[in-house]
Amino acid sequence: MKIFVVQNTKEHFRNNSSKALLEKLTKLYVWGSIHYSPNGKPQCANGFLSVTHSHDFLLIAHSAQDIGIDLEKIRPLKDELIKKFDLDPSNPILSWCQKEALIKLYDDKHYLFKNITSEYWKRIDIDERYCCVVVSNQALPDYEIIEMKVN
Repeated sequence: MKIFVVQNTKEHFRNNSSKALLEKLTKLYVWGSIHYSPNGKPQCANGFLSVTHSHDFLLIAHSAQDIGIDLEKIRPLKDELIKKFDLDPSNPILSWCQKEALIKLYDDKHYLFKNITSEYWKRIDIDERYCCVVVSNQALPDYEIIEMKVN
């Protein structure tokens, strides 16, 4: 599994920030053409993709197996949010990342309200200010982080 990491300290990434980079990566790594599910999950012919961004980081994960990735800036969450989404009160950001990664794995927003069960998880160290999680429905392979520059 490869995790491409882009940091842009000049501005925050927004929705659709990944599209141009995905096009470049698919040509470089021969992933095949990129298309999107009705919910917006990127898909390619050769492998599986997942995308996340938070503030000044954008991550694109590519693997031979289906995956979901999420990145969140570490911050306090309101008690109402923790209760509403049944987050672990001892580490609500990690719990939130796990649920968001599940949404991306299964391309289904209902996983925000489901309890986490038997999926396989890895916490990825990107930056000490952020929590990052990758999930799959099978054992996760080793990963390689590839840092990319903003042009």
